[in-house]
Amino acid sequence: MTAPRLAALALGALACRAREVPRSRVDPAAMDLSVAPSAPVSGAVDGAPFTLRDAWFRVERRPGRERVDLVLSEGRATRLCATSEPEEARHLWVRLAGTALPSTGEFQATPSHNSSVTAHWEARTGGRWQGRPGALRMRLDTVTEDLAVGVLRACFGPGDQGCVAGSFQARRCVTELDPEGPLAGNVRRVARDGGPSP
Repeated sequence: MTAPRLAALALGALACRAREVPRSRVDPAAMDLSVAPSAPVSGAVDGAPFTLRDAWFRVERRPGRERVDLVLSEGRATRLCATSEPEEARHLWVRLAGTALPSTGEFQATPSHNSSVTAHWEARTGGRWQGRPGALRMRLDTVTEDLAVGVLRACFGPGDQGCVAGSFQARRCVTELDPEGPLAGNVRRVARDGGPSP
């Protein structure tokens, strides 16, 4: 093989590696929840400060998408649950496989997409969604049909991707797309004060 061809292959390999998204190397088992702050989740996401403003969870029952999504956002939940106000608000997602509400206890996630529990941050920039998977350790202290209360620590990649830690109280979000939603004769979403929204 000629020298120019070897050089071209080497440059190609470097270009592919540059496009790879580095993943968190933090071991979730090493995350100590006992030192997590009791204040709402905060820290850094994508190199910028992050402070939890609203938290909600949704049970997704559509075939092939069965899961429970816990969303911690610096924005406010909209009626469709998957979006927030403002639209550019960043989110921390914790995704649990299956439609059964999780039990109380501890959960861990690594950047692997094959895990039954995963975590990633997500943000809308320039009209496009971007994000990165991360490592997570979470403890759920209270879980009911309408409320999940707990504490977590999570890190998202090396460098300036950052980590977050703290407590959260997430209320269930129900939309017209859900079997138990308003089209089935129930409320649109659970209000933050624990009663039905108008």
